[in-house]
Amino acid sequence: MAYSTTLQFAQRSGLGLRIVDENVGTGDNLETDFDLDFDNVITGSYVLSHAVSSSNNFTALIETTHYTLDKESGRIILTAAGLADVGTDVIYATYWYVEGFSDSVISNLISAADDEIDQWTGRKWDTPTSVTEYVDGRPTLG
Repeated sequence: MAYSTTLQFAQRSGLGLRIVDENVGTGDNLETDFDLDFDNVITGSYVLSHAVSSSNNFTALIETTHYTLDKESGRIILTAAGLADVGTDVIYATYWYVEGFSDSVISNLISAADDEIDQWTGRKWDTPTSVTEYVDGRPTLG
């Protein structure tokens, strides 16, 4: 996407909502599945962390190392490393979401808009491309 990201769309369109330090749940050394309060999480907008209850000393969790996130459903699944790191701490999430539009739908809309802008302007503002124009050398009589 040359002109915008899904996160920029969420932030600038007025459709995105930001959730800060949502209490997702408390670990018990067994449970691996947790759900965010909202689905349609936007790529590049989410941070998961954990902390002892009533503490503001958060430790970040790393995606794929500690957890996986299904952005459309808001479902978090802790990996074995995540389960061990979280222990009995509280899991917190900060993220943007757009009600009614998944990240992939927004991405497709932006991609279509990118193509339309390229077509209207006759230029590609993203990845460089080469174009060969052929001219016969004769003037156009008009």
